[in-house]
Amino acid sequence: MPIDNRMSKEDKEKLLNEAINDTPEPTEETQDPQETTTEVGKDQPDEEVEAPKQPKTPPLEERYKASTQEGQVLHLKNEKITKTVLEAKNLPEPTEDELKQSFPEWDDMTPTEQRLAKTSVQSERKFSKVYEAIQEGQKIDEWAKKVDEFLLTGVTEFKRLSGNEDEFKSFAMVTR
Repeated sequence: MPIDNRMSKEDKEKLLNEAINDTPEPTEETQDPQETTTEVGKDQPDEEVEAPKQPKTPPLEERYKASTQEGQVLHLKNEKITKTVLEAKNLPEPTEDELKQSFPEWDDMTPTEQRLAKTSVQSERKFSKVYEAIQEGQKIDEWAKKVDEFLLTGVTEFKRLSGNEDEFKSFAMVTR
C-alpha cells in the first residue's frame, strides 16, 4: 500500500513497520474478538452470539382489533371519496348563461375559445368536488383522533365505557 500524505503519522509508521517486517500488526479491523483460529483457514466463535432481541409484538387479538378499527376508518374514507368522485363525474355541463356570466367576452370568443372555456369551468367544478372529498377524508381522520383521545380520558369519567372501548369506537366511526 503506498504511503499517502493525507494519512496520520501513526498510520504511516504502521505501514512502514509492516513493509519492513512483512508481517501486519493486528489492528481492530483485522482481529475479531469473537473469533479465534485453531487451524489455518478455520474460524470458530468463542461463544454463541445471541440474536438481537426483537420488540414484543402485541397479542393477536389486539392486532386484529387495531386492524379492524383502521379498516373501518379507511373504508369510511374510501366510501366518501368514491361517492364524491362519482358525483363529480356526473356534474351537468355548464349552461350558456353560466358561461356568459363567467366570461363576459363570451360572444366575442371563437368556437375553440368557447370550448376551452367550457372545459375549464367543468374542470374547476370537478376539482372543487374532489377537493371536498379530500377535506371530508381529513375530517374523518380528525374524528378518529378525537374518538381515540376521548377513549383515553373518557373511560375514567364514564364507567359504562370501561371494557367496551372497541365497541364504542366502532359505533362512533360508523355513525360519523
